[in-house]
Amino acid sequence: MSGHDSPVRFKDVGSVLKHFKGEHAENPVRFRCTLCVKEFKQKCSLDKHIAVHTTEKCYKCSTCGRSFALRGNLRTHQRIHQDKEEREIFNCQLCPWTCLTQSGVQRHVKTRHGNEKKTASYQCTLCDKALTRSTGVTLHMQANHPTNEMPIHSCEKCGYKSRMKFALTRHVQRVHDRVKRTECYFCGKKFFDFKDLVSHYPYFRKIRHVNLLGP
Repeated sequence: MSGHDSPVRFKDVGSVLKHFKGEHAENPVRFRCTLCVKEFKQKCSLDKHIAVHTTEKCYKCSTCGRSFALRGNLRTHQRIHQDKEEREIFNCQLCPWTCLTQSGVQRHVKTRHGNEKKTASYQCTLCDKALTRSTGVTLHMQANHPTNEMPIHSCEKCGYKSRMKFALTRHVQRVHDRVKRTECYFCGKKFFDFKDLVSHYPYFRKIRHVNLLGP
């Protein structure tokens, strides 16, 4: 059975990498999964995708017992167990729908609003931003042009202020609590920003490439 015709599953990630080394070392396409038909714009996305081809789920939620193949997926899942006041909420710019992750909002927009007419006929009165729905303009103005009636959330440790509570929460986590929210799937190193993780991957891929090829 060809890996291009249907997905191939392995016991663990190590077995997947061994398969790549033995069967696909000369594959000229850098970001296509050779175990299925999926393609990716970034190598780090392909690296994360590999985990779907394994039955191993070694990251378990201590609250509800649900298991995940990726540590990042576990961390995202654990947000549902947080108090509502502590959750970082992401908003759809086209409707009132909210989600705990930005990627979730992107999936929502693609599936819920993907077939809608893309004419941006609703204009923000305070800037040149145009949106496809009036509710989108309302949400845009709340986020970018808040009125004086909206409460200002102040940081107790410095002079930072924001009209959005989630922005203050993110500020405290990054600046004062030094919370590292993104993690390298292969080595476990943590980073404050996703862009730092992306910068880390070329260096780590070079080391992993040498280890896979051997002496």
